[in-house]
Amino acid sequence: MSEVKFEILASCGVFNASEFELEELTPLDKRRLSVSSKAAFTIFKRLCHECDLETWLTSGKKLPLVFASHAGEVNRCKTLLDELRSSGFVSPTSFSLSVLNATPATLAILTQNKSEIEAVSAVQSLENGLLAGFVMLGEFERVLVLSYDEVLGSGEFEAVGVVLARCDFGGVSGGVAVSLSRKSGVCEVARRGAKAEFLANLHSGKKAWESGAFRIQMAEK
Repeated sequence: MSEVKFEILASCGVFNASEFELEELTPLDKRRLSVSSKAAFTIFKRLCHECDLETWLTSGKKLPLVFASHAGEVNRCKTLLDELRSSGFVSPTSFSLSVLNATPATLAILTQNKSEIEAVSAVQSLENGLLAGFVMLGEFERVLVLSYDEVLGSGEFEAVGVVLARCDFGGVSGGVAVSLSRKSGVCEVARRGAKAEFLANLHSGKKAWESGAFRIQMAEK
């Protein structure tokens, strides 16, 4: 795969339920939201402070959303399968929230975002989500990429959000140019902690690093 290049305007992550920021939501919404939706809403709220996404949306501009995950809410799916085996019945609400595009759709409703949504299932969800976001930059000024993965049988999860822009779109102040390429002949491997490492490297200004089948490096705008 040839190298792709984009600008990261803002990024943040949520790695524990204690980090959720849901004060603006109604009690009903808080009860209804899944773990991934709570993480996505928290990330959106934080990114709003960094690059004012709310103003971007209220001005009528598009903010398409890419949601990338290896297996989505795998613990919810496991519970549904257990219920189906034991009783032959599953909750329609829980089933509807188990599909991969439920999280970005829920976030779009909560934030009044009527832009396009793309759901991506991939082993290295963050890197493949960034590739999907890069493709969408061919049509849109900004793209929000959310990557979420959880550990089966536990409450552990990793969630990262990144706002992308085209490097040739006018040099947005504060943006960081990044190039992403896939290493030939290397298989993708899911690795816990990879998302936190990506953010740490990005925020520390590390020049280049490898993540599974991908190579990431800082680039000139």
